Amino acid sequence: MWDVKCRMQNAECGMRKQKTSLTQQCEERRVGREYRASFLWLLVFLLLPAVVCAEQKPDAGQMEYFLKLAANARTLGMGASGVACKDAGIFHNPAGIAWTQGKHLQLMFAVLPFPDTSYTLLSYTQPVGKNWGIGIGVPVLKVTGAEKRTGMYESSGTFDDQQMALGLGLARSFSPRLSAGLTLKAIQQRFDKETTSSGDIDLGMLYQHPLRRGRGGLGISLQNILGSTVKHVAGEDKMPQIIMVGIACHPIDRMLLAVDIKKSDKQAIRLHLGGEYSPFDILSLRIGYDDQGYLTAGVGIRTQNTTIDYGLQNHDYKLSHRVSVGVMF
Repeated sequence: MWDVKCRMQNAECGMRKQKTSLTQQCEERRVGREYRASFLWLLVFLLLPAVVCAEQKPDAGQMEYFLKLAANARTLGMGASGVACKDAGIFHNPAGIAWTQGKHLQLMFAVLPFPDTSYTLLSYTQPVGKNWGIGIGVPVLKVTGAEKRTGMYESSGTFDDQQMALGLGLARSFSPRLSAGLTLKAIQQRFDKETTSSGDIDLGMLYQHPLRRGRGGLGISLQNILGSTVKHVAGEDKMPQIIMVGIACHPIDRMLLAVDIKKSDKQAIRLHLGGEYSPFDILSLRIGYDDQGYLTAGVGIRTQNTTIDYGLQNHDYKLSHRVSVGVMF
């Protein structure tokens, strides 16, 4: 009887060891898959600029170009990539408003590499009910004291140029993973003594997939879907219709990689790449590659209710800087 009991205990021990071995093998295979996926993401992140940069062209003074600047310092530091990130802002992808946590007020100030030029952005978002979120954004680009010239060496005074927009965003989450939103835009430009205005609509969708090491996301943003026409003294211009597709992923702990591909009806394919690494909960380091082919960088500090972000963008002849301060209520 004792021998039978010992044999049964030995058999149970053997089964437990076998299960433990199988569990270890499954865990090793899972870790191996995660590291291979991380390597592929990093490879794509490094090689995409070489593939796409040949297709990129200057913006050539497109209508509504100043709204491209309406990204906070965090987004700028990551190469202005953020269509698949839920905090990209109402002018980038309004679908992220649906996942706003609390009331969020943010002010951004930009130092651009042009004389007598200022750019500010004030934005506010908050949840409404269980599945809805609303937001408002007011970007203003202003050039003061620009010199008028009637000839190469003849000056006839100065003029101001101000462009501003009012964006109203509304978004709804349909599940913990999927949301959609829209932004209604009213745009006004005052150039010397002439004032022009226009309006349009942006649409966005965002899908957030839970991963073992965080979240991955897929975002789509359709900008200026109406293709509004703006009339002025020199003629008329049509708002560029733009589609942006973005992917974001956490390949390893505390790291975020984001890729945006942009195509407009007036330009070839554009690319934005960005990465963020947070060695500590309160500190984030960022680097990116924007659609003009320039490197960007940034740093962020986060406390319980406040965020301070700094972004740096390289240009041919000078650097531009952005500082964002956000407060959560």
